[in-house]
Amino acid sequence: MSKAICRISKCKSSGSATGKTQHNYREREVLNADQERQHLNQEYINLERKSIWDIATQRIEAAGVKRKVKPDAVRAVEMILTASADFFERDANGLALDIRGGEWLAKNMTFLEERYGKNVVALTLHQDEKTPHLHAIIVPLTEDNRLSAKEVFTPRTLRALQTDYARAMECFGLERGIEGSKVKHSDMKTYYGAVKSLNNLQEETKEAKALKSSLPDLQIQKQLLEQQLQQEREKFEQEKTAAKLERERLEQEMAKLKFNYEFSKAALNKVEKELAEKKQQEQNRHRGISHR
Repeated sequence: MSKAICRISKCKSSGSATGKTQHNYREREVLNADQERQHLNQEYINLERKSIWDIATQRIEAAGVKRKVKPDAVRAVEMILTASADFFERDANGLALDIRGGEWLAKNMTFLEERYGKNVVALTLHQDEKTPHLHAIIVPLTEDNRLSAKEVFTPRTLRALQTDYARAMECFGLERGIEGSKVKHSDMKTYYGAVKSLNNLQEETKEAKALKSSLPDLQIQKQLLEQQLQQEREKFEQEKTAAKLERERLEQEMAKLKFNYEFSKAALNKVEKELAEKKQQEQNRHRGISHR
C-alpha cells in the first residue's frame, strides 16, 4: 500500500534559508529536475518568491513576538509533503500527470491551513522531479506567541504530525509508515543501505521492484541531506569568520590597552620625578633661610 510521506528540516541560518530559497524557486540547477517540466511547478503562497529568511522574519514581526529573537534561532521549518511514487498517475512514458487542481493537492493545502494557519509563509509544488511533492515553509510560533521550533516540533508532536497527516490522506488510499521506525533518525544509513540493497538484490525481482519504487523517496532524502550538509558548511564558515574577526578585535584591544598602560606609567614616573625635584628644591630653600 502506498505511503503518505511527511518530512521536515530546519532553517538554522540565513545561509540555509538561502539554499532552500534557491532550490524551491529553481534559482540554481537541480540535477534530478527536468527543465522541460518546470512549467508544471507552482507557488501557492509567497507568489513573489521572496527569500525564505525574509518572509519568516516578516511573519515573526507581524505576529508581535516580544522576546528578542536570537541570531541562532530556527526561524522557519521546511515540510515536504508527498506520497510513494506509485501513488501518482503516470503517462505512457512514466511521467507523473499534472496534479494542479486535483483533490490530493487541495487536501494537503487544507491540512496545512488548519494545522499551521498564517504560519505557513510559503508553499511550492514541484512537478519537474520524478515524484510530485510540496515544499511548505512554516514559522514555528507557539500558542503564546513565542518563536520556538523545539516546542512546536517535539518528538511527540512529530509523531502526531505523521499520524494526523496519514489520517488526512486515508481517503486516497494512503497509509502511515511504521510508527516508531528508526528510518527517520538515520536518513543517511537508509539512503546508502537502500542503494547497496539494490545492487545486491538484482536476482530477487519482487524485492528489487519494491526498492526501485522507493528511489524517488530516497532522492528526496538525498536532496535534504545535501541541503543540510551545505547549511552546516555555510554555518561553519560563518562561525570561523566571526571567530577570526573577534580574535583580531581582541588583539587590537589588548594592544591599545598595553599602549595606554605604558603611556600612563611613563607619565606617572615623570610626575613623581618632578614632585621629588620640587620637594628637594623646597627643602634646600628652607635650609638656606634657616642659615641666614
